[in-house]
Amino acid sequence: MPSNINLAGWFTGSPLPGQPGVSIIDGHVQGFYNPGIFKHLADTKPGNSVDVEFGNHTWRHFSVVSVQSLPASQVSSAQYTAEPGVQRQLTLITCGGPYDTANREYTNRILVRARLVGS
Repeated sequence: MPSNINLAGWFTGSPLPGQPGVSIIDGHVQGFYNPGIFKHLADTKPGNSVDVEFGNHTWRHFSVVSVQSLPASQVSSAQYTAEPGVQRQLTLITCGGPYDTANREYTNRILVRARLVGS
């Protein structure tokens, strides 16, 4: 997870976005005082577009296939799940669900899965 709420982080153990397999990017939904980069991720709908910019200023374009809210305990395996028929998948992850004040964490995680558009 990135240390800055305004940045999303690519999980380096996954393929680069657009390469074959499941690429994973995560980001914060909320910081202590301001919303995080993925504040509106839970509002995403299938068919929405997601664009990823690389450090060399090239872009990859994706189309959302599914949006899912899962208990945090189930995300470690679910984040690697590929959508049927999707060869080049981007999975975006952030916190969601109710906030547990006693444990100071969100109880759920939002997973948005998208397929690469074009080649």
